[in-house]
Amino acid sequence: MNPENQILQANAAFTKNLYAILARKKGNVFFSPISIHAVLSMLHQGAQGDTAQVLAHTLNNPDAKSTAEGYRAVTKRLNAFKQVTLLTANKIYGVEGEAKVRSEFAKGIEENFKGEFEELKVEDAAKAAKSVNDWVAEKTQKNIKSIVNEAMFKKNLSLLVVNAIFFKGEWVSKFKENFTKDDEFFVEEKNSVGVKMMHQKGNYWYVQDEELDAQIIEIPYKGFDVKMMVILPTENDIEKLEAKLAKTDFGKLGKNSKLTDVHLYLPKFKMEETIELNNVLSEMGLKSIFDIKEANFKGIFDTTSLKDNIFVSDVVQKAFIEVNEGGTVAAAATRAAMVLGCAPTKSQPVTFKVDHPAVFMLLAAHGKDADASSILFYGRLSHPRH
Repeated sequence: MNPENQILQANAAFTKNLYAILARKKGNVFFSPISIHAVLSMLHQGAQGDTAQVLAHTLNNPDAKSTAEGYRAVTKRLNAFKQVTLLTANKIYGVEGEAKVRSEFAKGIEENFKGEFEELKVEDAAKAAKSVNDWVAEKTQKNIKSIVNEAMFKKNLSLLVVNAIFFKGEWVSKFKENFTKDDEFFVEEKNSVGVKMMHQKGNYWYVQDEELDAQIIEIPYKGFDVKMMVILPTENDIEKLEAKLAKTDFGKLGKNSKLTDVHLYLPKFKMEETIELNNVLSEMGLKSIFDIKEANFKGIFDTTSLKDNIFVSDVVQKAFIEVNEGGTVAAAATRAAMVLGCAPTKSQPVTFKVDHPAVFMLLAAHGKDADASSILFYGRLSHPRH
């Protein structure tokens, strides 16, 4: 298997394991799995000993060299899409006067992850935080304006690794605003909230998945490189669906779908989530990277310059999404040619109405030879807000 496919499969497995923990909370869930996976994979490049092993195992990564090659291919493809805006950017911040970062590590991050490196002066915590936050705001077109705070720079910080991801795309077929109506969304079987429900009739890749007891639809963005997949349980029981998804191969989701006439009803919504990941990642097997005694990142630093052992202090992600008639803006991922050449199935139109909790993903295609897609964003829509 080539390194690109290895990373795509690793990202899918990591997404499933991460979501199984995040899904324990009630309400909306939204995150960018590939963003988190990329940050941890950069750390994997400089990890040694047991730390390297636990990172590889938890991330489902191959060896560090193959991981770097895979991300080089993934990053190049994601940044080459023409008809949607998809920006991924990675940056490593060292601390001026502290441990010296190995030049070969910084070079590898730049070449394989398209990452940048900068040394920060942390004596002025406010200035250091502003520098990082300004970079994130720029890369996400100001959709995410703050990812660090001053307090982070008042600790013994030696290394900060940041990944930014931004997506903006128009639907291939936009919803007409005059078709958007007030409607109900049943957060529970007998408890509903008001929503702005978009509607249109069109041809979509669709399947009624019997194993999941759910409908699956793919809604493409212009260029067909990125699509939104929505998985809607037949019954209003999102926990039952999530339990089944935890045992499902994501690469096979929607594989039996057919181009179908669909009455599509989709609520307008926005989500903004801040996720503190230390406890989640520890539960997934990465407890040692947060432990000053156990963490081993000596492949990142010149060990002769180390004052103390280096460990990860915080992993935090902020993610944002807005879905409306024109398309989607999201910050914190094919069968396109077949759409143009296939006729829809000759049957009565089906109705796909997202009027109760559902799971959704933004997926980025990786060509006909790829075994999977990049999972750019993943979420649970439990309570639409617009």
